[in-house]
Amino acid sequence: MALKTITINVNDGNFTYSELVAYVDPGDDIEWICENEYDFAIHLSRCSPLNKGRFRGKKIIKANVEKDAKRGIYKYFVAVYYGEEIWTDDPVLIVPRPG
Repeated sequence: MALKTITINVNDGNFTYSELVAYVDPGDDIEWICENEYDFAIHLSRCSPLNKGRFRGKKIIKANVEKDAKRGIYKYFVAVYYGEEIWTDDPVLIVPRPG
């Protein structure tokens, strides 16, 4: 079990990530850090490999990859709130081997 840290930076709606495609294993912990210190949200579909499908926070969001997570490619949705603007993007989590 490892900690995977993914940093997010948003500049005028343009997203950059420390890992646009992040590989995680069952049992890993993930933390997303919004370097802009904005409120943001992470949303995965119902088949999320994480302990839940929706997260919201300011600067940091933490999640756990389920120990029985299925192997697969999981697109997730990031929404960053900046004043009256909401910027969105859809990076990827990959679970290369099942739990």
